[in-house]
Amino acid sequence: MCCLRNAGRLAQHSSLSIDIAMGGEFHAQLRDLNRDFYLADLFLPERQRMELSFLQTFFFELAEISNKVSEPMPGEIRLQWWQEVISGARDGEAAANPLAQALLDLNERHTLPKQAFMNLIDVRRFDLYSDPMPDQNTFDGHAGDSWGVLFQLSCQIVGGDASQNAGEASGHAAVAVAIATTLDRLQLQRRKQQLHLPKSLLDDAGLTPGQLWAGEKSAAMGGALSGFAARGLEHVELARAGLKPLDRRFHLVFLPLSLCEQRLKRQKRDGAALLDRPTSYPQWRRQITLWRAARRIDRHAA
Repeated sequence: MCCLRNAGRLAQHSSLSIDIAMGGEFHAQLRDLNRDFYLADLFLPERQRMELSFLQTFFFELAEISNKVSEPMPGEIRLQWWQEVISGARDGEAAANPLAQALLDLNERHTLPKQAFMNLIDVRRFDLYSDPMPDQNTFDGHAGDSWGVLFQLSCQIVGGDASQNAGEASGHAAVAVAIATTLDRLQLQRRKQQLHLPKSLLDDAGLTPGQLWAGEKSAAMGGALSGFAARGLEHVELARAGLKPLDRRFHLVFLPLSLCEQRLKRQKRDGAALLDRPTSYPQWRRQITLWRAARRIDRHAA
């Protein structure tokens, strides 16, 4: 019996070592997919960094599908494949795909809701088409179903049932990060003539999508884009307020919010200049921002 127990512990340790090694590989992939989340994850304990790397790599791989296809159908096929993997309809193919198998194992370990993953996949269908984002409420809902699910699942992985208390912070962080990301991708939207900004934002400023595609740098355009960034900053503050009663584990999940705030402040200043260039910071500056944010978290926890 003792030998059986030791064998069980050895097998568990071996499985954990394999998982951590695989997590390291996905964390390296994350560096190319989203440098902000890659750098923020370096402040997490190894096990949590590994597990969040699986989830985040999946999230950003989905987000990149629309940029890798020239028409909707190939993207729809890829999204459908992932839906069938999550539902269990492609177990054989999932076993041969390291990321798919890692996700299924992650779901089993933490009893993550399958519907949340289905929402992550489904929300990316919008990116495949040229339908405009109609208004701010729709934008916020899209942010919640994408970035919000990422934050909430991350909290569940690191905090279990206590993650239910992170819902408010997840929702506000989602809108803030979605705004910063949308403003950073204005050049891509102009090239593809896809409107991911709320159309109501342009309507209220007396602007049209055509003026955005043309790169018009009027005072109205600058004001609309700066105002959108300012709204993102408001959600950063609301997210931080929601985080205050939560413990250190959850604050570390939201470390990317410090980089989001940095970008939003620059975007608010740049206004219409964002039509020509995204907000960019050298890696050393991002690392300092994250280090200072992690120090504040430690002081809060002390």
